[in-house]
Amino acid sequence: MHQLHNNALHTFGNAAPSTFSNVSLPRVAYGFMSRAPRLGATARAACDAEDDVLACAFDTWVPRVGAAGVGVLCDCGAPCAGSHAPLNGSGPFEEYFPAASASADPDAPCRPAWLSASASKAVPTSFRCFFGGTWTAMSGVCSTHHNYRKAAALFEMLALDFPAAELFVKLDTDAVLFPRLMRPWLRELAAAAAAAPATGGAVSLGERRLYIGTSAKMHKYTYCNDSRRVCARSSADWIALEQDIAGWNTSDAERRKRKAEVKYAWGGMEVLSAGLVRAIVGPRCIERVAAVRCRGWGRGRDANLCEWAVDFEDAAVGLCAHLLGARLTEQRCFARYEEGHQKWDLINCRPRRAFIAVHGSPHKAAAGYRRTWREGHNASSKFFVGGPLHTLNHREETA
Repeated sequence: MHQLHNNALHTFGNAAPSTFSNVSLPRVAYGFMSRAPRLGATARAACDAEDDVLACAFDTWVPRVGAAGVGVLCDCGAPCAGSHAPLNGSGPFEEYFPAASASADPDAPCRPAWLSASASKAVPTSFRCFFGGTWTAMSGVCSTHHNYRKAAALFEMLALDFPAAELFVKLDTDAVLFPRLMRPWLRELAAAAAAAPATGGAVSLGERRLYIGTSAKMHKYTYCNDSRRVCARSSADWIALEQDIAGWNTSDAERRKRKAEVKYAWGGMEVLSAGLVRAIVGPRCIERVAAVRCRGWGRGRDANLCEWAVDFEDAAVGLCAHLLGARLTEQRCFARYEEGHQKWDLINCRPRRAFIAVHGSPHKAAAGYRRTWREGHNASSKFFVGGPLHTLNHREETA
């Protein structure tokens, strides 16, 4: 495991964007999970006439961000079509992207007509279809809310289609990103990672296991095992993952030493290094975490519900990062939008730091998306780039 130490990264977020202007931008691919694109001859028309916020992104920030690629995984067909039964944790796992036949293009329904007329057509893009919904691991009910299948498919898609990328950014379609601040933030991240020592010699940014986002925490009862309840991370399924994926010592004595709290990234945007994504995709970690069984937190057919949703996409990704030694680095400038107050959530971003991205329900319609884009894009040149790297914890996770 390559380690990054905090003392080498304490200056991140405290410098003006010009400080790292000579540092090359890392190669970054952006990924969206989306509904099928709307009609429209251009991205602007699809955005404004059809409220297609994916098209809004392609008409605003995508052409400006300097992406190594943009991948879109969109829903094709009925949301709960197919027999994607609950996983048993060991496979066999489905193929998300089977080889296309010579006579059929399975991804055609996802490829928007407006792409060829978009200003972002110079950006390498990949549009693939995702079929079916998500069967919740516990109750066997088809749901479009717990998107662990789609998240797993998206990361596999990004790794397949953009193998040269060093970082992958997973975004919700209602997240608005500001390239004027994203670019210097990426340069600062690259400079800090290059300066940080790593065990086993120097490694590239993409090889390090980086996991960055706005944090949430697992339930405080994550470890428990008594006659009434077995929590997710006290279950036999989870202990098997500690052995198979993490390679940890799972003796009772060693497990009692480990911290119960695990932070994971939630919200509209998270950043993972290519090395971490490949490590997640290889053993099908997300699907295996989603299949963990516990006992005693529900009633009736939900009697085997865990204390939190192991098949919730953000939590599943975070637990995979935990198993693979990537501790979350909190980036508070991936901000929420406080709809009730009609203002950006200043708690999530330090004073004099600009928002790198803003996520929230007002951006589910074109008018709100464009309003936030205009305000943020016009104001972003006045701010320092946000986010302290002195909270970066890229150390080997054994607890």
